[in-house]
Amino acid sequence: MAFQSRILQTLTLVSPARTLLVKIHTDEGTVGIGEACAWEPEFYGETLESVSSSIQKYLAPRIIGQDPLNINRITNKAKG
Repeated sequence: MAFQSRILQTLTLVSPARTLLVKIHTDEGTVGIGEACAWEPEFYGETLESVSSSIQKYLAPRIIGQDPLNINRITNKAKG
């Protein structure tokens, strides 16, 4: 039997440790957690809030509905 699952939702959380945790839920109930961080604003102008916003505006819409086991497709979608 083939594993059938689709990404349903992504959530972000800004922590005091200057790390952004990304939580991804699939339609099968599997949850994945990732991490992102921003260099100090004087390096690239990014903040944790801008990284969170970018994930919600650009990355999440590209990967929602994708098969979480098809990493190559998700990576290509994420790159645009």
